[in-house]
Amino acid sequence: MARLSDDFCVAAAVNDREILAACLARSPDILSGRLKLMTYEGYSSAAAALNAGLDGSTAPFVILAHQDVYLPRPWLDNLIAQIEQIERKHENWGVLGLFGRKITGEWIGRVWSSGLGHEAGEGGFSPAEAATVDELLLVVRRASGLRFDENLPGFHLYGTDIVTEGRARGIPSFVIDAPVVHNSKPVKTLKGAYAQAYRYMQRKWRKRLPVPTLICDIEPHPIALWRAQLQSMKIYRRNVARPRRDAVEIAKALNYE
Repeated sequence: MARLSDDFCVAAAVNDREILAACLARSPDILSGRLKLMTYEGYSSAAAALNAGLDGSTAPFVILAHQDVYLPRPWLDNLIAQIEQIERKHENWGVLGLFGRKITGEWIGRVWSSGLGHEAGEGGFSPAEAATVDELLLVVRRASGLRFDENLPGFHLYGTDIVTEGRARGIPSFVIDAPVVHNSKPVKTLKGAYAQAYRYMQRKWRKRLPVPTLICDIEPHPIALWRAQLQSMKIYRRNVARPRRDAVEIAKALNYE
């Protein structure tokens, strides 16, 4: 079935209007009006904000993007082509991500990460069924019935959770080749809010552990989390002084547009 731009909208949880204006709101498909942008502020968790985004439009496909993501031209056309490719075999998909891990464990995707200071992955791949995806951008097919768990605290691991929920219901999710610029800052710590979300996921999915993530698998024992916390401090010290570059310039330099 051919998709139209009216089938899509963009929703974002926002806590910094300046970053939003410099990144997501500058995306050509949003500036041109092909994609409507809805913003949600003041929510206590990502799940609550993103469910508000799902409820805030009747579009069949809701693009849930971080405020610091830039969608290069012609990103919407790329997304539509990827969906059409998936739906030749899997009409009942749930979530699409741009970077993640296959159900066989391999990493897949292509995005620029300013927080890491480099491009992650490489393009040229076909859509692959995912065991987990990065939260920088998620596309949810509304008809799948999948929603975010508002008992999951904070702003972490909600991508892993919704993909795992889909797998438990027999609804596959996929990583697609549609690169973007994630003009993020390095993560300062995996303690506090991240650790709280990790412990919630341990309890919720205890019968399915280990659950793969992009940082450290969720396992019964927290040793994997402890190791990841140490590694995150090293990455933060290495990248914290790096200034945030212009998202459009990054996209052009990488031939994303």
